[in-house]
Amino acid sequence: MSKSRVDRLLGSLGLLLAVFYLPVWIVALFGLVALIYYPNFYEILIPAILFDAIYGAPGAPWFGFQYLATAFALVAVYLMEELKANGVT
Repeated sequence: MSKSRVDRLLGSLGLLLAVFYLPVWIVALFGLVALIYYPNFYEILIPAILFDAIYGAPGAPWFGFQYLATAFALVAVYLMEELKANGVT
């Protein structure tokens, strides 16, 4: 296995474990750094879905929409890929 795949796997597993042990703002920061560092880092959606399944509150906060972390992760992936395609990052 190449070094880049091992780095990517360790980054994904670290982000997945961070959902359980770290505050939400640190997990979000790690996710944004991973989006910048790794190309096409779609693995960020797995911790986002897991975060919503564990900590997502159904009901009133956003008109009954309980998948906020997943929606923010999708938007972040899209925006980061557009920025990378235009040579900004």
